Amino acid sequence: MAMSVETTCARVESARIAVAATQRNLMEHDLIVPDVKPDMGRILHVDACPRITHVETSAGMVTAGGIIEYNVIYRGEKPEDGKVTRFTSTPAFTFSYENPEILPDLLCSVACETEHLEADLKNGRKLSISLIVSANIRLSRSTALEIPVDVTGLEEIQTLTGSLTGNSCFAVLQNKADIQGQVPVPNGKPAARDLLYHRARIKNCQCDETVEGVVMNGVLDLVVFYVSDDEDSSFQVFESEISFSATAGDPARIEKALWFVSSVQLEQVSCSIGEDSDGDTRMIQVEASAFFEVEGYAQRTLVYLEDAYSLSSPIQVKKEQAPLEMLHHTGHFQISGRDLLSPGKDMPEISEVLHAWCIPMITSSEITDGRLSLEGYFEVVTV
Repeated sequence: MAMSVETTCARVESARIAVAATQRNLMEHDLIVPDVKPDMGRILHVDACPRITHVETSAGMVTAGGIIEYNVIYRGEKPEDGKVTRFTSTPAFTFSYENPEILPDLLCSVACETEHLEADLKNGRKLSISLIVSANIRLSRSTALEIPVDVTGLEEIQTLTGSLTGNSCFAVLQNKADIQGQVPVPNGKPAARDLLYHRARIKNCQCDETVEGVVMNGVLDLVVFYVSDDEDSSFQVFESEISFSATAGDPARIEKALWFVSSVQLEQVSCSIGEDSDGDTRMIQVEASAFFEVEGYAQRTLVYLEDAYSLSSPIQVKKEQAPLEMLHHTGHFQISGRDLLSPGKDMPEISEVLHAWCIPMITSSEITDGRLSLEGYFEVVTV
């Protein structure tokens, strides 16, 4: 008489990274000075910030697009136009990344940053830009693994089981954060007449699990350059912060889950001059949006069937490899360095530094002998 053999399986939900890559894209744009602005005489600063607005995934390809926010600060060509002024331009861009492992149903995130910029002043009305944009592309999928843990239905059957303990990813959530606020011009600085430039970045991102779901908290760090509203029309700069929070989603509750922000990308930042309660132009109105992705990890002990034996009937256990990613370590580190920077040959001597910032760029990583080694460089901008 044939006996019924039953296999007991454990279902494991897992979010797995399917594709992770970095692609450098060369972009070239010609920026034209608006008719209401004076001719360019000397370029003081050019900044380019790529903003991703849409991402499409198809079989074997990811197509992403958005705009490049250019800010050009310059002095006019004629003596009467020699004051510091600026103009902005937002040309569109698209690029594609091809990989045969890409499937249409994968969850995709793309983050871009400026890696290198060269500006060539063609004439007083035209500035040619060559730009290298580094795109970090990541695609993930949620999978359910049916892992055998026991076999029943045969006499005198013996099973051999193994176990694996680790923090596995059980959820990947994506959402957008809308950031609004106003920052005052610091006491001791004059009121603002014209905004020249602003630099923004997201920092100090953390995740908390609340009754409403998973909430991301962060800080929008903002540096504002402006022309003072007085007789001197001086060049002013200050730095401020706006705290914000946004709900990532409401996944299934798992005890002692660990959530962290895996990527965040500013999509749009706009600033305008506003008045304070006294009617002075000492308030900067800020509106921004950011796309973010968070991952949830939880410690699990997975028991699985390694082999089975029976004296009454032959048993053959077929084994297959199943991908299961585990979170090994999270942490923060600091790097300190010192170097001497000198202006280019066509730049005047430095009399005053108004502001400087540093952008770390990672070019390679390697794990050897239990140590993570990173290589890269710092991009330093000084005003």
